[in-house]
This record gives sequence, structure tokens and C-alpha cells, in this order.
Amino acid sequence: MNSSLQIPLDLPNVRLLSSSYDAQGNFILEVESSLSFTKCRCCGHKITEFHGYDRPIRLRHLPILGRDVWIEIRPKRYRCRHCEGDPTTTQTLEWYDPAARIPVLLRTGC
Repeated sequence: MNSSLQIPLDLPNVRLLSSSYDAQGNFILEVESSLSFTKCRCCGHKITEFHGYDRPIRLRHLPILGRDVWIEIRPKRYRCRHCEGDPTTTQTLEWYDPAARIPVLLRTGC
């Protein structure tokens, strides 16, 4: 008998790295961006020089089987060589607002 369960996240531009449970029995889904660029926050150029990861963000997703589901992502950071001082920019994906801590697709009803 196969005890695994596969559920599509329906979140664009991510890949699932791992799934686990926390001490309260909630599902924790660790994902990463599948994109290898972002736009510079200063000049708007597309930048591809990977600089590292930002702090993890944990976002609440829809519950399943009576358990809370959390998506954890460590946003990628990129360096811009077009701007003076080579500033870094944190990548933000279209489906979440880092300040809101909830996927945008859930808030808009999409």
C-alpha cells in the first residue's frame, strides 16, 4: 500500500524541496523559486548574479485533512552590477506578499 499523498500546490515558479510535519501536526512545505533572476530594485534591470538567500518566510496556505499547511521559502537575492555600489535585491514571486505572510492567490480568491 502506498501511503504517500500528492497534492498540486498551484503556485507558479516554485519547486518543492521537502515536506514535513511540525510538533503541532501542521504540514510544512519547503519550496524554492525556479526562477534564476529578478529585477533590480534601483534601476529595474533584469539581474542574474546570485548573491545568496534571505531569511525564510513562512506563509499560511489552505488547510488539508484538518491540518494547517505552511509554505516556507527562502527568497533568493541577486546583485546588480549596473548600479553604483552593486546593490542586492531580494526576489519576490508573484503569488505572495512578504509583508502579508499569506499567498496572494488565497487573498484574491484566484
